[in-house]
Amino acid sequence: MDISKIFNLKKKTAYVLGGSGTIGASICLALAQCEAKVIVLDIKKNSKFKDKNILFYNFDLKKISTFEKKIKKIINKNNKPDIFINCSYPHTNNWSNTTFKNLTVKSIQDNINLQLNSSIWITRLFAEQMKKNKTKGAILSIGSIYGVVAQDEDLYKNSNINLNSVYSTIKNGLVGYTKQLASYYGKYKIRVNILSPGGIKGKIAGKLQNQQKSFIKKYSKKVPLKRMANVEDVVPMAIFLVSDGSSYITGTDILVDGGLTII
Repeated sequence: MDISKIFNLKKKTAYVLGGSGTIGASICLALAQCEAKVIVLDIKKNSKFKDKNILFYNFDLKKISTFEKKIKKIINKNNKPDIFINCSYPHTNNWSNTTFKNLTVKSIQDNINLQLNSSIWITRLFAEQMKKNKTKGAILSIGSIYGVVAQDEDLYKNSNINLNSVYSTIKNGLVGYTKQLASYYGKYKIRVNILSPGGIKGKIAGKLQNQQKSFIKKYSKKVPLKRMANVEDVVPMAIFLVSDGSSYITGTDILVDGGLTII
């Protein structure tokens, strides 16, 4: 067994949805380092993308009715997909205030449609492309530990972060959908997994500021490894799950959480 070849992605084409984001951009750069051709689908291009093997296409998740046509057009201009990674994190303008106290029916509908329904539809489109092309493909979604456990209200008291009443529903839905996809597409040699990080130190979703030091300290105290996650903790696992190193893993939710969910 040649380990260096197992994790090499030469001659593979990876499509990364939300590839310009914090996690997505780091994954794209790592894919390129592993010699994959990377197609980034996002609203804006990340300034870090200098590699000639990273190509950018403007893609708006709000336009769900045009997904299929645009995806096929992009694929026709490039190679057939071997890998699809969904790093997207679209949300409404009021996302940071989607608490039980302020929840509205419209907010539920808008965010589930924007985050969960769009992910369900686009992932299925890529799986069907792999099936049609008889590709031994790998599909990966980025989830969250809050698709497995509930948010701890005490962590968020006296902080600049609110509990989110819809987030766990969306991420839990992705876990279930991953298992269903893996069950169906396994016979076509297509693997489907989800990677669920714990809290990542840095910017707050839906806000301009970073987490407060008091929140980081409180969160880290709960984690057996006594710290929050960094993007660098997530990227190697993403590469593993789309490489031949995980050729017998499908339908699995891999938790990268420092042990938080075990206690």
